Amino acid sequence: MTTSHMLLAIALAGALSVSQQGVSTLTPLRCANPTTGDSTASIHVSFDPPGAYSSSVSLTLQLIRQQKSDSLVAQPQFGVDSIAQLPGGLYRLAVRQIGYYHPHDTLRIAPGDAWCVTAHMVRDTVQLTPVH
Repeated sequence: MTTSHMLLAIALAGALSVSQQGVSTLTPLRCANPTTGDSTASIHVSFDPPGAYSSSVSLTLQLIRQQKSDSLVAQPQFGVDSIAQLPGGLYRLAVRQIGYYHPHDTLRIAPGDAWCVTAHMVRDTVQLTPVH
């Protein structure tokens, strides 16, 4: 078996392992208090399980524009779990955390909305086996 065949076998085994695992997801709901009190919107992310949150959490929010490239709207510093003062629009939210699958979802946010998003985080359990 050549080196390239072994690498291909390892990659396929890893891909099969990942495809059989669960993936992290986001559940967006309007907050109990559905408005921010002004014309801007906000998003707050909570974590399930709570231990999935740490200071290395990274949020990325991109505005989705028709027939144009997406534009980065917000990428707060690590550990920040909320984004405020957003204009209404269609957004792509991504949550990244070391050791977990990275969930993402699309939200249509109206001016004044307050969204409470739960990130259901699943550990990334990809493990490489030694090659002899």
